[in-house]
Amino acid sequence: KHTTVGGIITLMAYLSALILFISQLALYAKIDIKEHFRMAENVASPFLLPQRPISPNARAIQAIIERKFKIPISFHLTFNHVNCRDLEVVHDNARGALFEKLHGKNSYTKRPPTKQEATAAGMNGKQIRGGCTLKGKLLVSKVGGMFGITMTDDAWKHLMFQIGDIQFPNVSHHIHSLEFGDPFPHSENPLNDSRNFVKIGTDVAINNIMVKLI
Repeated sequence: KHTTVGGIITLMAYLSALILFISQLALYAKIDIKEHFRMAENVASPFLLPQRPISPNARAIQAIIERKFKIPISFHLTFNHVNCRDLEVVHDNARGALFEKLHGKNSYTKRPPTKQEATAAGMNGKQIRGGCTLKGKLLVSKVGGMFGITMTDDAWKHLMFQIGDIQFPNVSHHIHSLEFGDPFPHSENPLNDSRNFVKIGTDVAINNIMVKLI
């Protein structure tokens, strides 16, 4: 008798536990999850990206900010005996593609000199076809640096692979204008309208101009 009653109680306990387990599963299945985490797609928002061109006022403000931390360098030079394909402008050792990335492709131009430029440089008619005029404007940071006009890497390589005596290029040039920063009133620029001639037969000429900002 006691064994039968104990078995019935044990069976009822198992059934009660099974019913509770099934009830929990049913309740869990009916739960509506309100809070969840979902990775959204990367979609351009009209509130973050400008949809219209920058206004003239915005460009003016941007120019003021740039001028606060940078100064312009304007240059206009004519080389009497060097072709344009052999010359390039460098800034702090940045040249070629890196220079274009920093200053843009249209920061300066290279072209044959005009008659007026050739006359100022003391060139004759034949030299005009082999000479080159460089003109442009750069914005550089207000820190110590180096700005220059030099021979391209390809021109130097061609020079080094010459057979026999190396004929260094004649880098005589005329500085029409070379200005750092804004023009200072009532003062002369000693760099403007100046000639730098190199005697044929000498080594490569390097003309250094040191400018100290105060």
